[in-house]
Amino acid sequence: MKKILLALFFVFLFSITGLKASAATIQTTPSTGSYKVGDTFKVDVTVSSPDKAINAVSGILSFPKDKLQFISISKTSSILSIWAQEPSYYDSGENGNISFEGVIPNPGFTGTRGKILSVTFKVKATWQAELSFSSASVLANDGLGTNVLTNSLPGIFTLNSSVTPYVAPTEPKPTVQTASNVPSEAQITSTTHPDSEKWYNDNNPSFKWTLQKNITGVRIYGDQNPDTELPKTSQGLSSSHTYKNVADGTWYLHIRLRNSAGWNDTTHFKFNIDTVPPKPFSIEFPDGKETSNPKPRLSFDAIDETSGIDHYEIAINNIIVNASLEIGKNNVYVLSNQNPGEKEVSVKAFDKAGNFYEATDKFTVLAEPCPQQTKETENKINYLLIVELLIALNLILITLVVYLIYTRLHKVNVEN
Repeated sequence: MKKILLALFFVFLFSITGLKASAATIQTTPSTGSYKVGDTFKVDVTVSSPDKAINAVSGILSFPKDKLQFISISKTSSILSIWAQEPSYYDSGENGNISFEGVIPNPGFTGTRGKILSVTFKVKATWQAELSFSSASVLANDGLGTNVLTNSLPGIFTLNSSVTPYVAPTEPKPTVQTASNVPSEAQITSTTHPDSEKWYNDNNPSFKWTLQKNITGVRIYGDQNPDTELPKTSQGLSSSHTYKNVADGTWYLHIRLRNSAGWNDTTHFKFNIDTVPPKPFSIEFPDGKETSNPKPRLSFDAIDETSGIDHYEIAINNIIVNASLEIGKNNVYVLSNQNPGEKEVSVKAFDKAGNFYEATDKFTVLAEPCPQQTKETENKINYLLIVELLIALNLILITLVVYLIYTRLHKVNVEN
């Protein structure tokens, strides 16, 4: 009802026709930044419409709860003076959300980066956090409520540990260096992610590297760019580092070393993280859930968006019958000979990081029916019985005739 009244309010105030809609943009200001764990920072949600007046803005700003903690919302200095929906925070799965909806009275707003509201966050974990608009609209002051929004620009913020964040420094005056005497490439090892080509479900990667006695500076940084070149400023003499709650994906640890001869080239170490199991899937039965086929078929297809499906494990009544079925599309698996009865089947889909999703279902193998005699078969059996009976009667009759003939001949011989 509130939104209907609000629409009528627009029509009453702004009965203007024939205006051409222009482009509007909603974004966060600033749109980038670098902060340390424990820092708090403020972001403004702003709207720009440099050509045409707008009179209403609404949207939902989403952010990752595992990286950022919501602190507060402020409407101070907002261009919106009538709020159809007061700005508020709510949870939604892995994300936190800030929703808002308000009106700008006639003549509306024309300009760039008009402030809607401010949100304050606290950094909880390292790596990267994206503030994005899961929904948004900007309505023109044309009496029609035309949505003129063309761009919703996210804010992307780098979240570092307590180590000094990556900030390009002012380069000192160059000094003469002997390239052959600078440190050799850093030898990076990891007990949690030792193989750069494999995937791991541990999102707390730990790294070590050896420091020679002549090393006087170390610079480290992690991101998803394989070729990041680090600045020539030292963060100390650390020889190990552990990151916490890293997001899924392919990442790179970059290390640069310094000695009295200067800085070496940046060394890059790739590592892969996947903590999410494959998507849910179901088991299909091409022969039906009730079948007389003693070797029924199973059909299934799993998807993993990060590392991909590695293999399947199939079990019947909790007994594994295949522990390493290779991946494929629309897999069809033929079970070995099954005894009659109800069976419980389990199919586990493993991704390349070892996460798995298990699908279960039941099917029944029916006992094969006993052969049934047909009417024709019964008639044949009856005919054979009659024939056999007639033959037996004939044999008895022949035997009786022979016996009578023999008896009479014997009597004649005796009388003679």
